[in-house]
Amino acid sequence: MYKKTILFSVLFSFVSSEGKTQESCLANFDDRENRIAIIGDYGHDGQGNGSARVAKLVQKHKPSSIITLGDNIYPDFDKKADLDKLMAKPYLKYLGAHTGAQSGKKANRRFYPTIGNHDVKDGRVSTYLSYFQPPGNGRYYDFVCGPVHFFSLNSALETDGNTEDSEQAQWLKEKLEASTAQFKVVYFHHPPYSSGSHGPSKHMRWPFKEWDVDVVLSGHEHNYERIERDGIRYVVNGLGGNPYIRGFKDVDPESVIRYSAQFGALFLTIKKESLSFKFITIDGKTIDAFDVKDNGDSA
Repeated sequence: MYKKTILFSVLFSFVSSEGKTQESCLANFDDRENRIAIIGDYGHDGQGNGSARVAKLVQKHKPSSIITLGDNIYPDFDKKADLDKLMAKPYLKYLGAHTGAQSGKKANRRFYPTIGNHDVKDGRVSTYLSYFQPPGNGRYYDFVCGPVHFFSLNSALETDGNTEDSEQAQWLKEKLEASTAQFKVVYFHHPPYSSGSHGPSKHMRWPFKEWDVDVVLSGHEHNYERIERDGIRYVVNGLGGNPYIRGFKDVDPESVIRYSAQFGALFLTIKKESLSFKFITIDGKTIDAFDVKDNGDSA
C-alpha cells in the first residue's frame, strides 16, 4: 500500500495517548539523517562485560536516541546504584535527558525502554517505572520521531492484557488508525516469530499487517534474527550484553538471517523517505542491513 509522503521541518512535540503534550525523540528533525540505537537484553553484564562493550559501540555511533527491547533490570542490577553503574556510559546521559531535567525546564526525552520478563519479576516493575520514567502510563506508550511513529508495548505481565483482543491491543489499533506517519514501528520484548531456544511467543501474534505496521522489533532471545512475513520485517535483537548468548533450534521458514556469535546493536537511520536498519557487532562487523521505503517495500 502506498503511503503518503509527509515532510517535517521542525517537530517539537506531539499529543500523547493520555492527551498530554510530550516531547518527540527528535526535537529538530530536518534533512539530516538521524540515528537511533536499538538494544535488547542488556541489563545484566556478567562475565565478559558484554553490556559495557555494546555501550561503547553505541557511543561510537552517536545516536540521537536509544530504544530498548526489554530486560533492562536483572536481579544483580535491581538497585538504583547498580543501575546507574550499568547505565553509566553512554546510556545514563540519554536517560538523564528527561529523568534529570530540572523543575520548570522542558525535558528532551532520548531514552525509550520497553518491559521484559525480568523487569516484572519479584516486584521489579516498580523499580523499572520509577527509574526509567517512560512516557504515558509507563507500561505501553507511543512517540514520534520525524516520519516514524513508534509504539512500545508490554508483552510481559500487563493488567490491560497482551493478546490481540486485549485493552492494550485495542489502544494500539486505535493509535495506528489515527496515525498519519509515513512509517509505523512496533516494539516489545517477546518475539511473535522466532527460531531461538525460547521459541515464538504466540500471544503477541497480533494482526500487524491489517493494522499497517512496517516493522516489529523484539528481544528475549539472546541472538539476532530477521523474519519477513506478510510484508512485515520481524527483527529479534537480544545481543545487548547478557552473557548467555543462545543459538537456534526450529528454524522459522520465513527466517532471512540468523546470528549468535557476538554482542551487538541494531541501528536505525531515519531519512525523509526511508528507514535503514543495520545490525553491527562490537567488532564493527555489519551482520544484517535492510531498508524500508515509504511505499512499504523493503530492500
